[in-house]
Amino acid sequence: MRSALYATFLCLLWTATVILGSQPAKAQTYGIRKYSRFNKAPVAHKKIEKKGVPLLLKKKLFANYVREYISFGIAAHGLNYMGDIAPEPGFFTVDYSLAKLGMGMSMAAQVNARTAFRTELMYGKISSSDFEVANPLDPQAVYRYIRNLHFKNSIKEISLIGSYDFIANNRPLVFRPVIAPYAFTGLTFFHHNPKALVPMEATLSNGETIIPEQAGTWVALRPLKTEGQSKPYSNFQISIPIGMGLRMRVSDIVNLETELGYRYLFTDYLDDVSGNYPDKGSLDSDLARILSDRSQEVTDALTGEIRRDRLPADSPLMRRFISYTGADGRVYTVFSGYGQPNQIRGNPKLNDGFLVTSMRLSIILGKSPIANKNSFRKWKR
Repeated sequence: MRSALYATFLCLLWTATVILGSQPAKAQTYGIRKYSRFNKAPVAHKKIEKKGVPLLLKKKLFANYVREYISFGIAAHGLNYMGDIAPEPGFFTVDYSLAKLGMGMSMAAQVNARTAFRTELMYGKISSSDFEVANPLDPQAVYRYIRNLHFKNSIKEISLIGSYDFIANNRPLVFRPVIAPYAFTGLTFFHHNPKALVPMEATLSNGETIIPEQAGTWVALRPLKTEGQSKPYSNFQISIPIGMGLRMRVSDIVNLETELGYRYLFTDYLDDVSGNYPDKGSLDSDLARILSDRSQEVTDALTGEIRRDRLPADSPLMRRFISYTGADGRVYTVFSGYGQPNQIRGNPKLNDGFLVTSMRLSIILGKSPIANKNSFRKWKR
């Protein structure tokens, strides 16, 4: 009887071993214990892979084994433009109501207990309008209100970013900090293409009102050289991202990251506004002349509202007309200070930029291929 029971017990034990892989209890204990003998851990990890341990057990062993890891993330971004078409002149003036949504994906790999590298793809949009952000009752902003420029731009970028954790993680990832603040910087390559909406009617030479051929459509501004550039600026640019973030541990293999970053740019043409007004007669087309100086438009192209309604009734600013003869021999009538050669259109002393607010969900995939193997410190639970 005892022999039969003993044989039955062995049979059940053998069946359980086959179903679970091979000796899961030993593998699990070894997986947790291996940090007291880190030099042997790679060998143990290979054994675990060969023995066909069930998936859930592999994840548990993996979470107890890895400290520096590689992860894949998807992110939602909010982009806020900073430049010449802003609420106030100067740096760091933002209208958060004009924030645009972006999206991205990334792959990150840790090097050691504090540093990591990340490559990221991002797509987002930015926009602004003098009619929306400039206060016509503010003496410092009324100039931009009358200027009446606007734009929208699509940003497509690829980034290489390095991050530094302020809290070192000297533990396996299952025991990593619940909250970890970090700073980041790097290098970004991006493509942009500012556009503007062509008005339904416009004023050109001798006060003549015309209906543009592309009225009511969005057109790219770069080829028009609206400031009389000798050659168009480049659609491809580089920037330096810099910012801070907070990483939160959601589970053994999932992180949630929030970031606030600034893109330091080397161009002032995200909005197609930088320097002075050109001689209208020197521009290549009537469309370029129309979109270079929009101060005489009766309605806002984006909203259809009457622009003069926002100005005080006794405002003299929109009554000061002057005329000049352009390089093409035509006579152009403009508001004083607008549409005249060498009059201020933008501020070339400050490049454009934009803020990126991000929320990223990342999933840990495995051990980092660029981890510093000698950086691990002996850890005892």
